[in-house]
Amino acid sequence: MEYIHPLGQVEVGTEGMYISTPELKWTADRKGSALALKAEDVRIDLTTTTTGPPLLMNGEGQMFFLGLNEQYEYAFPAMKTTGAVVLDSSTYEVTGISWLDRQWGGLPKFFADSLGKSAKDGAAPLASPMNWIWSCPQLDNGVNVAVAQVRDMVNHQIFLALTAVHPDGTHVVVPTMEPIEATDYWTSPTTGRRYPTRCVVRAPQIDTELIIEAPYKQQEIVSAEPSLTKFEGAATVKGAYQGKPVTGSAYLEFVGDW
Repeated sequence: MEYIHPLGQVEVGTEGMYISTPELKWTADRKGSALALKAEDVRIDLTTTTTGPPLLMNGEGQMFFLGLNEQYEYAFPAMKTTGAVVLDSSTYEVTGISWLDRQWGGLPKFFADSLGKSAKDGAAPLASPMNWIWSCPQLDNGVNVAVAQVRDMVNHQIFLALTAVHPDGTHVVVPTMEPIEATDYWTSPTTGRRYPTRCVVRAPQIDTELIIEAPYKQQEIVSAEPSLTKFEGAATVKGAYQGKPVTGSAYLEFVGDW
């Protein structure tokens, strides 16, 4: 689901994390977060608790993004989660592990200019000048990984990065690696966009290969603003990390021109 609101309907806190919209209230600090969402046919109430070290992208929380250095990202990748989800009047008590990710900073002009642009007068949606793959494998050995590939279609460049955090807080950073192998494309019957549903991440510098697959293909979020339509998919992981077999869970995100 996606909701777009006028700024007057959104509150954002200045101390700690606080976000409020007509459907959502979300608060968080270093110890955890509380999320309450009420929408048509669904209600979600979750509490998360930080149980491990944060993941700092590139080991320091700053990264290179489409030609800019003023881009920052961190995550709490292994948050113990409890709560309830209500779907069509059926209540499910849930437990699990959550990943809370925050990214902010400057945007290159060619990217910023494309955001929020709708097709006019029945014309085809405006093409985004970029696309990206983002994933967050949570491995069964306790290692959490953030991997990103951003394709700049204006300047014909690809930016790749992989950061892993171990249970003791040690960070492993791979600033350059092979482009992600993306296959098994699914075509959305709603938008006609083609999204890969199988990605292979190879980082031979650390003897790592991760196969990330989305078992459910129809995980597209269709936005009221066509340039913001995206794929947000639950996924599985198998492969090797630092030469040892691993499995796990992940998330596959495809944004931009697909």
